[in-house]
Amino acid sequence: MASKVSNMQDGKKLPALLLILLMISSVLMVNGDQEIELKEVISTDIYSSSGNNTTNGSNNTLNSTITITSPQNYSDVHGSFGVIIYYSVQNYTGTLYWNSTTVLTNGSILTNSGTSIAYSNTSTAGQNQGNNLHFYFSGLGNNTVCIEIPFGKQDCVSFNNYYVPTSIEILTPINDQIIYSIYGKYSSSINISLANYSYSPININLTNHDNGYSNSWNSYINTRFGNFTGTATTIYDGMANGNYTLCVILSTGHSDCVNYTRINFEPSISIDSLQNGDTLNVNGNSNISVDYTLSNYSGSVVWELISSTTNSSAISWYDSAYSQTHSSSQRNLTTNIPGYSISFNDNYQLCASLNYVNYTSCVNITILLPPSKVRITSLTNNSVITMPFYQNNYVDFLELTAMVENYSYNYVYWNISSSNLNNSFQSWSDYVYSSNNSNLYSSQYRRVGFGNVTVCVSIASYSNNSINPNNVFSDCKNINVIPRQVEASIISYQNLSNSSNFNSINLEYFANNYSNGEITVNGNSVTYLSKKFDNNPSHNINNNISYYYFNYGNNVICLELYSEDNSLTTECTNYMIPYPVVRLNVISPVSQTTILSNEIQILYSTENYSGYISWTIDGNQVRNSYSSNSVSSITLNSNSFGSIHICGSINLSMHNNSSQNSIDSCFNVDLIPKTLEGYLVSQNSTYTNGNSLNVDFWASNYTYGEITVNGNNYYNLINSSAWWNNNSVASNNSISIYLSYGNSLVCLELYGQNNSYLVDCVNLFRNIPNHVAQIDSPLNNSSFIGQIIFVSYTLQNSSNHSFTVNGNNIEIWNTINASNSQFALPFGNNYFCLVSFNYANQQFSDCISVENINPNLDSDGDGILDGSDDCPNTPITDSTDSTGCGQSQIDSDNDGVMNSMDNCPNTMPQQSANAQGCSASQRDSDGDGINDSTDLCPNTLPNAIIDSDGCSTSQIDSDNDGVNDDIDICPNTFVGSQVDSNGCAPSQKDSDSDGVVDSFDQCPNTPFNTVVDLTGCDSSSSGSSNGTTNDSDSDGLPGFQVSLLIVSMIFAAIIISKRD
Repeated sequence: MASKVSNMQDGKKLPALLLILLMISSVLMVNGDQEIELKEVISTDIYSSSGNNTTNGSNNTLNSTITITSPQNYSDVHGSFGVIIYYSVQNYTGTLYWNSTTVLTNGSILTNSGTSIAYSNTSTAGQNQGNNLHFYFSGLGNNTVCIEIPFGKQDCVSFNNYYVPTSIEILTPINDQIIYSIYGKYSSSINISLANYSYSPININLTNHDNGYSNSWNSYINTRFGNFTGTATTIYDGMANGNYTLCVILSTGHSDCVNYTRINFEPSISIDSLQNGDTLNVNGNSNISVDYTLSNYSGSVVWELISSTTNSSAISWYDSAYSQTHSSSQRNLTTNIPGYSISFNDNYQLCASLNYVNYTSCVNITILLPPSKVRITSLTNNSVITMPFYQNNYVDFLELTAMVENYSYNYVYWNISSSNLNNSFQSWSDYVYSSNNSNLYSSQYRRVGFGNVTVCVSIASYSNNSINPNNVFSDCKNINVIPRQVEASIISYQNLSNSSNFNSINLEYFANNYSNGEITVNGNSVTYLSKKFDNNPSHNINNNISYYYFNYGNNVICLELYSEDNSLTTECTNYMIPYPVVRLNVISPVSQTTILSNEIQILYSTENYSGYISWTIDGNQVRNSYSSNSVSSITLNSNSFGSIHICGSINLSMHNNSSQNSIDSCFNVDLIPKTLEGYLVSQNSTYTNGNSLNVDFWASNYTYGEITVNGNNYYNLINSSAWWNNNSVASNNSISIYLSYGNSLVCLELYGQNNSYLVDCVNLFRNIPNHVAQIDSPLNNSSFIGQIIFVSYTLQNSSNHSFTVNGNNIEIWNTINASNSQFALPFGNNYFCLVSFNYANQQFSDCISVENINPNLDSDGDGILDGSDDCPNTPITDSTDSTGCGQSQIDSDNDGVMNSMDNCPNTMPQQSANAQGCSASQRDSDGDGINDSTDLCPNTLPNAIIDSDGCSTSQIDSDNDGVNDDIDICPNTFVGSQVDSNGCAPSQKDSDSDGVVDSFDQCPNTPFNTVVDLTGCDSSSSGSSNGTTNDSDSDGLPGFQVSLLIVSMIFAAIIISKRD
């Protein structure tokens, strides 16, 4: 019974689907009947319609005739697509009507009809054979085609269309044919026979087996309306000798090939009009004409004229020749087009070469151009030139002109040889040009210098290689150029002042025709004179000469001028200045003056003297001073006191401006030394606010002094106006002194006149800043593997520090930063110290004891040296890894349980584990194969069958009907249904086992094995088992189906809702 209910549930959609299919079939059946009827109507309309042919043309058809000329009646044709029907008409131009009947090989009959346009040609007796009609086949068989003139004559033809296979055959060249040809022409044409081939390209492939040449091209031939026989294309064989294979290939795959051999006749060319050794004289626009004979060649003849001097082509051209037996070639030799002219005389080789073949014919000839000449026209050889041109401040310019004939290089080269001309002016080139090959002229104004001058002109040097004996490539002229005569005279001079005999003067002079010059006084240059060339000088020149150029006595004034050829002209005059009287006057102090010092201030003056004065004290020279006719002063220092004798002297023995030998001026003074005074103002004190202290002091009448700190010079006191007073009055002074930490002795030491000495001192104390020197790490009694230790330390207010190990200084092994360093210590116990000095140079130290362990030791005997052992105290019984750690010292999954005690060695991070090292995702408490972290039923009984969630059927109620799956007979009960203890709702039970569930069974107590209808009632009875009457008959069955459909749809909706 449960099986039947399940089957009913699995097929719960069947009634609805059957009903829908039934409805769709009914609709399709109705529509199909309508479509057949419509087709019948359309078919009837089509086959019952007919058309009328219309007649066009304005001709009178009474005398018109038409004749089909091709194909012949009862002939066979085999066009692949159709046949062209040719016909002629007489006395008619216009529309023709045609119709055809085709009897196919299978017995079917096809008909067709259409129109065509015909043209009558009355000029040819009314006949026109050019009309045609393209008739396309509809199949193989017999065809009859008729053409009719409207309201006139007609003609018909019958022919048979039969199948002909596609074929291609090369007619020419024939296989193994030898084709004789000439260079420059293709071998021949390809003639083919082609049948049954659509309008597609024909591919031709050609291969020369001797030189590897190959070519491929296409040709188009239409055989859709019949076969083709004739020329397909030219053979493009490269025109070379050799054995060829020629293939014609169709797109259908059909092909034909032939082999042939091409042999070219030997080509030749000979030059007829010129012989070896001929000479050609050419003038402007001359041509070279060459007659030649050519055989067995078609193409270009390349001509080239090659110079024997340059071994390169001077001119080249070509002719197009086609197997002439005799012809002529002509070329202009003197055109100015590059590559098509010759520009110099030479021996040439004229060669004619044939393209495509290695054949050349040459003759050697000589070509002479008109001679090139150059000559100077502006100068006469051995002439004397006295007045060269004045230009650009020079008077040696000449106009230089040369004429050049028959010269095309365009450059003329000039050169001047002169002993007194700057090299930069000695050579140059000039560009000349003429568009009509007339004579050329080179003309310029140039400096030539003076004396004997040679002027030369030449044309391009490579022309000297010419073989023309009449060429003139250079011309020279010798001339003598005489410079202009220098004019020089001193007119007069005049004093500019009468205040002294030593005066400036105004010089008046005349000068002309010089290149440079100067005015000198006593041989010394006073004024530079720039060049002057004036053809009409009209005035004199005034020049002021300052007095300091003159000496006392006779002075020589000269005018010195240089001509263009560097010759000197001098004009001089004398100027006398009398010698003055020299005096030295001491203004103060007066003789016998008393001075309270060892310094003597002297005020003096000189007359008619500018120079040095020598001063002496008691006959000893002490100083020099300079005076220049004015009041001056000087200070002298005496090394002694009391009465002293002072003299000033002027030595005139070496002075040219005086007749005196020396001048002296002397006087006496009394010197009294000053009393030395001074002291320190500051008292003994302690200074704590910095590193410097202002010390006040008072000092007077000292020549030298100093401030000392702890006996060392700190500051020098120099005798200056600020601290020296002749009236023995001085003011307080101050100096800033840098003090070291601790006690300092500051002293004022003064030295006075006459070896006097004074000293005053004060004691000062500077506080010492707090000093710190300590080792922060490592701690005392620390141990290290290896010799390197890392030391962190603190230093404050330290002036100097160092490190010691076991009492010996040690250098830093590696500096990390200012307070962190590394040191290399010996193995064993070491005493490490930081030694520091405070700012008062007092020593302090901080020390630690450290042990440096040898890394080659293995303290725990696990086979891993201590230097590499991460676990130095591994138990003896514990096996270790490469880091020296045993399983009792390692927690690989970091769950807090060492590996030796961890039952779950791969616990995921951040998961809590129990004492055995296992997390929830690693435990299966009920042993059902599902870990606790994903087990929805953690207390499953042993050996129970479970799903992926860890639940057995005794723990699941899939349809939520309150009955677990293991005892639920109806596992798919609808939600909300009332069920019995077996988990079944009324809609799922069939109490009488008749195949109809109780909810639809109208006869619930049907006997067993009774055949029932859809209502659950006996199908042979009109009543139900419960005595009720069934009023439904066969006519009411559709209503039941509708009801059943509605119920099925509701049932499907409930299932879908449940799934959602």
